[in-house]
Amino acid sequence: MREDLHPKSISGADQAGPDHATRPATLNLGFLYTAHCNALCAHCSTDCGPKARTYLDEAAIGRTIDEAADACAGRRLQVCFSGGEPFLDTGLLGRLVAHAARRASDVTCVTNAFWATNSEVAGQVLGALVANGLTGLAVSASAFHAPFVPSGRVVTALSTALRFGLRRFLKFPATAGSEGATEWAERVGCDLTGVTLEQFAVMPALRAGVRLPDHAYQRSPGIPAGSCPGATITYRETGDVFTCCTPGGFVGPLRIGHIAEDGFEAVFNRFATGGLQQVLRTEGPAGFVPHIRAAGLGHRLRDSYDGVCDLCTHMLSDPAMAEVCDRVAVAREVETLAGWLGVVPPSSIAATAGSPGAPVGQLPQATTEQRPGRCPRTPLPLAEPTTWTENRREPANGQSGRAAHSPR
Repeated sequence: MREDLHPKSISGADQAGPDHATRPATLNLGFLYTAHCNALCAHCSTDCGPKARTYLDEAAIGRTIDEAADACAGRRLQVCFSGGEPFLDTGLLGRLVAHAARRASDVTCVTNAFWATNSEVAGQVLGALVANGLTGLAVSASAFHAPFVPSGRVVTALSTALRFGLRRFLKFPATAGSEGATEWAERVGCDLTGVTLEQFAVMPALRAGVRLPDHAYQRSPGIPAGSCPGATITYRETGDVFTCCTPGGFVGPLRIGHIAEDGFEAVFNRFATGGLQQVLRTEGPAGFVPHIRAAGLGHRLRDSYDGVCDLCTHMLSDPAMAEVCDRVAVAREVETLAGWLGVVPPSSIAATAGSPGAPVGQLPQATTEQRPGRCPRTPLPLAEPTTWTENRREPANGQSGRAAHSPR
């Protein structure tokens, strides 16, 4: 049931520059640690299901949380566990929650609520997790989930979470013209008071073999503006680490390491200083569009998009456009490093290597040996990312709150 992570930010530097290691005020980690799921939702971009049995190593998850907590140096660490369906193994989930709660200030889980058969059972399940340190519960529901999980179980899970004082989130993927979350809630009798509602459009990253007609997507004409709304460090069940967990976002250009090969500091350095990530956090994916057009590839862009995530995943999933983005990313990394070292004014590098008018063939070339997942291996300081957005979604009752950082 992979869906998007909530918007999150890393902010609050003490010092900046190559000689000082800065620590984020808030660091968000997402672990999609299993593809095992009781459902076969059509919108699931990574084909989770009953036959998928891959799990991320429990010890590796704990080690990563510890390294991230150490890197935070006492600042706020938020951890979210998702799948697949993590509640299929509540023993493992309980141990992960307990470990995270010892090091993190906020621990959230995402579920489709299949287990909430009645209030008593739901209370037993959530009570054990709350005792281990769970602070938030995100529940997914939609027309895609309905064939596998009765709506009443979603209602039961959310109402039980309220009894335990958990922060509650409802994640609701929708297509153009389909029932929205508020309509669904009214129909099934789900009280959304105090629930942070996350309704988002389904993008064309679906289960293998599933296709939707173009009119099913909620798109608007033109190139969407805005920076990356949901940058997060996301560990998948395969061990691969990405800077995004949006459906369709598990592509090579957004890969920043592997849990068995790269320590957290190396992953975070790529997350914070990678050229691609810098452009996405500052200009947004639209920042690559002039370069794509200058390379004669403008025809590969669509006429309409759902938003910045749709644009980003479309560009980075297209080999030709992704190559242009990668070259621009190299130029940005050179610019950043030169600025830190005081070797060449960043404006000079931008003018000669990174401007939309520069022939793409003249932009710096990348090599897979130096740039795994198109992010630098150079041991840069654990530095504060350039500029972060912190978009907040509002709960149904109008109170402010952050959505559970979960991809599904």
